[in-house]
Amino acid sequence: MIYGATGSMDLTIISAKIVNGNINSQNYLTLGFAMILIGLSFKAAAFPFHQWAPDVYSGSPTVVTAFMSTAGKAAAMIAFIIVARSLMPYGIHDAQTLLMTQKAQLVIAIISALTMLIGNITALVQKNIKRMLAYSSVAHAGYLLMGIVANNSNGWKGIVFYSSAYMLMQIGAFVVLSVLEKDTDKNLELSDYAGLSKKHPALAAMMTIFMLSLAGIPPMAGFFGKYMIFASAIQAGFVWLVIVAVISSIISVYFYIGLIVYMYFKEPVVELEGEAGSANIALYLATFGILFLGILPFLLDDLLTKII
Repeated sequence: MIYGATGSMDLTIISAKIVNGNINSQNYLTLGFAMILIGLSFKAAAFPFHQWAPDVYSGSPTVVTAFMSTAGKAAAMIAFIIVARSLMPYGIHDAQTLLMTQKAQLVIAIISALTMLIGNITALVQKNIKRMLAYSSVAHAGYLLMGIVANNSNGWKGIVFYSSAYMLMQIGAFVVLSVLEKDTDKNLELSDYAGLSKKHPALAAMMTIFMLSLAGIPPMAGFFGKYMIFASAIQAGFVWLVIVAVISSIISVYFYIGLIVYMYFKEPVVELEGEAGSANIALYLATFGILFLGILPFLLDDLLTKII
């Protein structure tokens, strides 16, 4: 559809034609943009195309789930950036095309808001940690989409920074799950983690860091990722979306902190056995990365400023 509207598959040429209003068919362009938006929303597990994620995440081996919920989502968001920068370029001269891009921003903003709320509210009632993290992953897709809505350089930087932090904290959390469940697909219920700090203090401490970062508590990397994306959305005039995001983040604190409460303030129900072994390398790297990006966020931000 986009090829029919612009006569090209080259993103640079497509962007230039959109800016100049040199479009063969506005309807083709709009329909093509909508179809790409649906495809990438499915890939990123954004509402209302997220239904597959919780079942696939909880039904897959934990290590595979960790890969799907991080690398797959990051790839989808990078593709989102590439497409959005081309189809919603700056300086559009044609009024009809400009209206289309503004409507596209609003549609993505609504998808972002609903994704955050649905993901976090549904995660509230999950007793299985794997499903909780799956719905949490849906919510984080909503946060990342805010950078697309902003459609500015700060938004693009925010997506890359947040994706980097998100991969570290999500992989770390799933590695902890994989260590404790071993090959039995057990020990995935919230109640199973009661008193974890007494049996495995190191795993409990690292899981705490991952949960605090996912919740966006400073000085973890997740906080600065959200800050950058929220700031870019405010800059673009989407204050209402930031308000929704803040409310959504407050909701998420309940289940992230809830797991920490179980690990430190509940009496053990089952004896969790598990040795991290070589997984310690991944856990320590993820923990170090989260703290490093949280304490020194400007280092990655400065690098992204030069690239983007």
